[in-house]
Amino acid sequence: MSERRITIGRAVLHALRTRLSYANVIATLALFIALGGTGYAALTLPRDSVGSRELRKDSVKESELARNSVTSEAVRDGALGMRDLSRDAQASLKGNDGSTGATGPAGPTGPAGPRGLTGTPGASAVTERAVIDSSGGRVSGTATGASLVVDGEYNVTFGRTLDGCTVVATLARVPGTLVTEPPAGRITVAPVGNVVRVRTYDAAGVMSMSGFHLIVVCS
Repeated sequence: MSERRITIGRAVLHALRTRLSYANVIATLALFIALGGTGYAALTLPRDSVGSRELRKDSVKESELARNSVTSEAVRDGALGMRDLSRDAQASLKGNDGSTGATGPAGPTGPAGPRGLTGTPGASAVTERAVIDSSGGRVSGTATGASLVVDGEYNVTFGRTLDGCTVVATLARVPGTLVTEPPAGRITVAPVGNVVRVRTYDAAGVMSMSGFHLIVVCS
């Protein structure tokens, strides 16, 4: 090496030493860390080591989020309000004027439920009946006997008490009698014990003989 080159080298080192200070060294190190420190940290941070405490408020922007990275599982129930939804989403939930939208179509009918328990059977109604001719003769029915007391008054007997029963009678044409059609008039009934007293009247309200049908319903 020539003597001239040695002299130039010594001059350069002397110039560097005279300008080298603590501040220059710290600034150089800070520049190095700023340029290469981020990549280093990203490569050496352990998994899940950065939480909400390490992030500065409003530091994470939309551009930092991967597409479709936030799903419904990541959102707490009830955390989103109407203002957090897009305008299209808000419009689909409300009418254009802000009113509640129309009711959607009804869903399909669900399957039929199990059959309920069978109720207790009610008491069977007992029906007694009798067809009586104008002379007090029993033509048919369940009556055990019938008789003419006086013209227009009959007693019809059954094999059970009639207390609490409903008794209905009507003037009727009875086969085997001389009268082909029942006369115009009315009929009354009065159950006592196991006997029903029946009275028949003509149109003038006078008791007269006539055939009739008698029905008794007991619950």
